[in-house]
Amino acid sequence: MSKQKIIDGHVHLLPDKLLRAIYRWFEENLGWEMPFHYDLEGYLSYLGELGISEVMALGYAHKAGMSGGLNEWLFNAKEKYPWIRPYLAVHQDDLEKGKMVREYLSKGFLGVKVHCFVQKVGADDPRFFEVFKILAEEEKGLVLHGSGMPITAEFVNPDQVKKLLKAFPGMKIMVAHLGLPDYLKEYLRLVDKYENLWLDTAYVLGNPKFNNKGLRTVFLNYAERIIYGSDFPIMDYSPKRALEELYSFNLGQEKEDLILYKNAEEFMGR
Repeated sequence: MSKQKIIDGHVHLLPDKLLRAIYRWFEENLGWEMPFHYDLEGYLSYLGELGISEVMALGYAHKAGMSGGLNEWLFNAKEKYPWIRPYLAVHQDDLEKGKMVREYLSKGFLGVKVHCFVQKVGADDPRFFEVFKILAEEEKGLVLHGSGMPITAEFVNPDQVKKLLKAFPGMKIMVAHLGLPDYLKEYLRLVDKYENLWLDTAYVLGNPKFNNKGLRTVFLNYAERIIYGSDFPIMDYSPKRALEELYSFNLGQEKEDLILYKNAEEFMGR
């Protein structure tokens, strides 16, 4: 689709059984039609055809005890497909969380993903603090589902993220979905104040459910802190539409490069 370098900063590469269970949840609870049913190679080939050269692959665990197996699966995927940049799953009730995080950081993982909605937990839950301390020491990233996307969740509050930004300044944080639909303004205010915060565009750009006319101004003003992400394959429309909408904003080459790959590279520590 494009010769421009693109890193997809929000992709879910998961074992087939788990991914099918996630699909069923969206179909049964939200009425989505899930169009993407491939194997791992098929998902990566699809993204490659869109011009994606790297993917930040985000694991997440909905219950304690499943993180280890999921992270090992993602490690094996990374070994087979080196353009996968993995972020490990950590559940708040996992045992020996710190040991697991150090192990997978040493194996090439770039940080941690916490999904507040799925895990039914606040971002500032003290059970994560040993994990966050390691990420801060290593200057690694936390990818955080910190908004009510796709449905409002009681476990989400930007004030929690503010606490983490203050308490763990060495830890980079990327909030998914631009903090939409609830908290874009609140997160932009935090971006103004904290240098270790980014926002990704997953399931926002190209989404026919949303009116994104106001996003062009946001992207122009905050291009240095926005990371392109799709949410592929857990989405009910093509990520091609996301890229098309981004290009339709006519941000200029410099800002497009920041959003499409340079900010992701900075977040990943390059």
